[in-house]
Amino acid sequence: MRFVAVACAVLLSDPASGMAEVAQACRAVSHTQLEALLPVLPGFVRNRPVGETDTVEAVSRTTVDYEAGVAVVSVELMDSCRNVDMLSQLREFLKTGAPATRGTTMRSVPIRGFPAYEEWTAESQHGEVHVLVADRFMVKVTGGLVGSLAVVESAAGAIDLRTLAALK
Repeated sequence: MRFVAVACAVLLSDPASGMAEVAQACRAVSHTQLEALLPVLPGFVRNRPVGETDTVEAVSRTTVDYEAGVAVVSVELMDSCRNVDMLSQLREFLKTGAPATRGTTMRSVPIRGFPAYEEWTAESQHGEVHVLVADRFMVKVTGGLVGSLAVVESAAGAIDLRTLAALK
């Protein structure tokens, strides 16, 4: 309880230094650990993943594209180390949905028990699924010219989110 009182006092007296202390308390998992969780997508060829780990900012991410003819599915896994600034937009979208776009359907759905939202634009065959895992990791799966949102949902569902949540 004392730690909470001290942390609150620090944040109230100097918000910038409080955020620095919180950021220093978290060490981002390496992008190679995230890369190990990239899914296998049947029918798609996986390109070479690209990742980075920033120990100063305490963030890491890995991205990769999968291709099947003209269809492309992109997967991004990111460790935010609970950075409020990085998580604020995703948290807002989980509550209210992304801003409405003509011809796009959006809805909040759980993915393997984690809060998520998805959007689909039939005309362009573009879909996105965003998942917040353990209030720390962000998963974004996008699909272009994939034919249906089910392809993007399946790719998001192929990621081992429970293992991701357990990373420290």
